[in-house]
This record gives sequence, structure tokens and C-alpha cells, in this order.
Amino acid sequence: MQKTVPDIARRRITVILDIGGSGKPLLDMLPSLLGGKGDIEIDAVIVEEEAQRRAAELPFVRELCRLTTSEREFGTAELERAIALRKQNLRKVMAAATDRAGVVHSFRSVKGADNLLNKLAAASDITIFEPLRGFRQELALLATTAARARRHIVVAIDDWSSGAEVLTVGALLAKGDTRRISVLIAEGAAATAVRSGTFKIGEALPAAPARIETLTEPGLQTLISATLRERAAALVIGTTEDLLRSASLTMLRKQLRCPICLVRGVMGSDPIV
Repeated sequence: MQKTVPDIARRRITVILDIGGSGKPLLDMLPSLLGGKGDIEIDAVIVEEEAQRRAAELPFVRELCRLTTSEREFGTAELERAIALRKQNLRKVMAAATDRAGVVHSFRSVKGADNLLNKLAAASDITIFEPLRGFRQELALLATTAARARRHIVVAIDDWSSGAEVLTVGALLAKGDTRRISVLIAEGAAATAVRSGTFKIGEALPAAPARIETLTEPGLQTLISATLRERAAALVIGTTEDLLRSASLTMLRKQLRCPICLVRGVMGSDPIV
């Protein structure tokens, strides 16, 4: 008989929404994360890029409609209207998702900064955000929602101090179906588990995952390549000092094609080792 997904005493979930994207992949993940018990507070953050405002101030900039390929003037007034409409739509969708679950949420916009993502992730128990991608890729993702729901949730374990939380969040996103979970273990973490004799992935999940792979080479690029091979629906990974460096998060955002979920360790459950 399959065990249930363990409860996790989550405190704060930050959802980072790009003003230019749909936000749909992230908002699709929320109901699963809200399904567990515990006090939950959601901080929805819309990031406004300064580059867009600077471009709107230039006298020669025109906007190209991606659907009709027609051109029109693009200035500060048009940008402000577009941002206001985008915020209004996202606010409604977020409110609907959280009201159904009875969860407290906040909604704010901030100016983009190089270290913004790092700061938000360091202050949150769970941080979810999308990769950087073009409009064509976004349309492809939106058109394959059903297919994405069948793809694996990739859970990456680099440090056992957050291993239990990372696995639990992965199980929540997979709705308890561990056949949709692939576990990637960094070489160093695998060696630690073997030495200590406490390889307890099965105790943190309701049932055995679809597969467990040990990455034979160190480095973030190895993890990214393995996640791309999986055609992951989402990547769940614990926050570490190295990962919170701006360059590391930028690599994830630029190279991956799925939402990324950062999990801070020790959120109410005991570590695996």
C-alpha cells in the first residue's frame, strides 16, 4: 500500500512572475504545493525589467505584434498600460488559486536587479520561477500542458541537509505519484550516503521513484544536462551557498526549459542523514 506524501511545515512560498510571460506553468504548480498541511504564506512577485522602461523612453522604438506581425508605436504610456493590465490579470489568477485553498498571499512588483532572485530565494522556504525563453517556446509550452503533466519531476540532491524537504516537495508536485519522479544525486552527496550507510530516499517518498541516477561528474552543467535529457516538467533542488550565486541561477534560467523550484532545508521535517 502506498504511503501518503509527508507533511511539511512550509512557511513562505515565493512565486516570481516575469512581466512579459504568461506565468501559467508556475500557477499550474501552486495547487500541488498548497495541498499539504502547515501554515503557508505566498509572496507573488512580478519583476519589472528596467531595460523595458529604458527602451520605451527611446523615440525610435516600435512594438511588433507577434501574432499579426504588424508594427505600432511603443512608448512609456503603452508600456505602463501593458504592465497595469498584466498585473491585473495575474492578481486575479493568483487570488483565485489561493482563495480556494484558504491561503494568505501578497502581491507586489519590484524592479529587476542582478541579485534579486538570490535575495528572494534566501528568504523563502520555497521559491519557484520560470526559465528565460522566447515567445515561440512559451507558446509550445502552453500548447502541451497535458503532455507536461505526464513528464517527470526531477529532484536534484546536492546536499543531504535539504534532502528530505526537496524530495517531499517533489512528491507534492507529482501529486504523490512517485512514478513521475526522477532523482538525480550529485557525486559528492552519493558518496556521503554510501559512507554513512543512510541512503533513505525511500523513507522520504510515498513509494520508490521512477529512477535514481548518480551524476558521475561534478558541477551545475552536469545537472542541467541531465535535467534536459529528462525533458522535465519541473526541477526541484535545494538551496546551497553555491547555487544562490548569481551566476549559478542565471545558468539555470538560461539553459533549462522547465520551471525551477528552490527549496530551503529544514522546513519542519528531519534531514535524511
